[in-house]
Formats: sequence, C-alpha cells, structure tokens
Amino acid sequence: MKAARLPALFLALLVLAGTPVLAIAAGAVKDGSYSGSVGPGWPLSFKVAAHGTKVEDLVAGFDAGCNGAPGEVAPLFHFGTLEIRDGKLSGSTSRTFASSATDVLHLSARFSGEQLSGKITVDQTIKSLGTCSEPAIVTARLK
Repeated sequence: MKAARLPALFLALLVLAGTPVLAIAAGAVKDGSYSGSVGPGWPLSFKVAAHGTKVEDLVAGFDAGCNGAPGEVAPLFHFGTLEIRDGKLSGSTSRTFASSATDVLHLSARFSGEQLSGKITVDQTIKSLGTCSEPAIVTARLK
C-alpha cells in the first residue's frame, strides 16, 4: 500500500470506529418528565431517571370496554419502577375492582429520541362474564 493512502485509510477507520458511539449517544433516552395518552385520550405520565435507564412513577389510565362500554373517566394504574433496556420498556400491573373484576395491564413500548410509542394490553377478568383482552396505543413525549 502506498504511504500517501495511509492517512486517508487511518481517517476512514477513525470515522467508522466512532459511528456506533455517535449512534448510541443520539438515541439515548433522556431523563425528565414525560406525558401522553393511552387509547382514546386517557392520561399517561412517568419520569425517566438514572441516565435513561429507569422509568419511575408510571401512571396510566385505562378502562376496558370488552365487557361493557368504557367510562368517560378511566381508572388509574400505577406501575412500579421499570428498567429501560436498549430503548425498550415493558412491565405489568394489576388492579382489582369490587372483588369481582381484575384488570392486568401489560405495557410494551419503545423510546425514539424524546418520544415513547407502543401499546398497553389489558386482560380483564369479571367473575360473571369471563376473561377478555383489549389493546390500546400508547404515546408520550418529554415535557
């Protein structure tokens, strides 16, 4: 190889070596308060902390309509602290109503820059009606 080409080759290798680091830094999840909606406009809020590795205080409104019409005001579901892995977020929580109905919410979402998008699926069990599942779209953005 000619000596004149070595500096150009060295520069190209440096650029290629730095590309993954730049891509990771550009896609990092940012700490802060996020808000958004679930399905038809029920509230969603949470905080990203620990340098984009944890979600805390996630609260989602959801009222399943698969066993009857959903109400105008959705019950709120509180998730525990969730970990963010490779920009992805997942977790579950549940709530029992009047000892005859239980809703289990499953969240699966992905961060892209300062936005979150994904879905929540509820598995609702009512003793007299059985079980049904219902999905809803989730969106949120950094405030």
